Amino acid sequence: MANSYIEYTATGIGTNGLGQATFSFENLDVLNANDVNIFGRLANDTKVALTISSRDASAKTITLSASPAAAYCTKVRVYRSTTSNALVDFVDGARLTESDLDTAYKQGLFVAQEVSEDAGAVGTQLTNLNNLTLAGTTTVANLTASGTVSIPTSNFAKLFVTNSAPQTLTANTLTDVVLNDEERDNTNSFANNTFTPPANGYYCIQGQVEVNCTDPNDLSHVEIQIDKSGSTINGTIQSISETHASGGSNTNMTKASVSTFAIDYLTTNQPIKLRVKANSGAGTLQIIAQRAALGIFQLA
Repeated sequence: MANSYIEYTATGIGTNGLGQATFSFENLDVLNANDVNIFGRLANDTKVALTISSRDASAKTITLSASPAAAYCTKVRVYRSTTSNALVDFVDGARLTESDLDTAYKQGLFVAQEVSEDAGAVGTQLTNLNNLTLAGTTTVANLTASGTVSIPTSNFAKLFVTNSAPQTLTANTLTDVVLNDEERDNTNSFANNTFTPPANGYYCIQGQVEVNCTDPNDLSHVEIQIDKSGSTINGTIQSISETHASGGSNTNMTKASVSTFAIDYLTTNQPIKLRVKANSGAGTLQIIAQRAALGIFQLA
């Protein structure tokens, strides 16, 4: 199932049928209902514009001004188009909230999925061509060919790794996150806590670390970053801090979770690492087992 769109093909006036005007995006994860759009396709795969009457965020439905059957549609696609403009502005010294972290992470993930799937693309239909070479995004509705047809498959890198055991940290020291549990590495590009791009291109990179302290309520700072070739990728340093109130009670944390992401162009000689730094007044600092992760998806 696609991540950024849903297609409906049922005829009639039943739920999500082509004979009525309201379609559900209940199974489509979105940040804002206004990010949801829709179009139809004719039998020859020609794209047909459909006029939106309204969107209902609570019911997760999109309603057209007229039934798509009037345009002889054989298929309707409801798709997401997330803005690439920053939705969250992290400010030095401000406390990170789960809502802000979720929004920032999901925005990067959604944009990456949409770039990969290109749900709103028109596509091109070509006929009566010999020795055809295609690049980019190509949509073929029906293919009739003689001779030899060779269709190469892409092998874009998909990586997801976590930590199977706790990792002890030295206070206030930037440290490589130990990631030894490979859930997915389809291009064998990860070793020694390092991802080496298998090909030049754009990549979506997400990282998360949760740190605790054995001395309750004495964790004061956690910071993570994504390094490329030993240097921090701009905008990926994210942190959370708490301090003792002067003359007051201990207001520090027992544990804290921080996440970060980037979409960046990488070459095959630019390795990627997730790094962490933490501090506390006392006690032992640890990355919690199964609470650190690095996910990388090659876009193009």
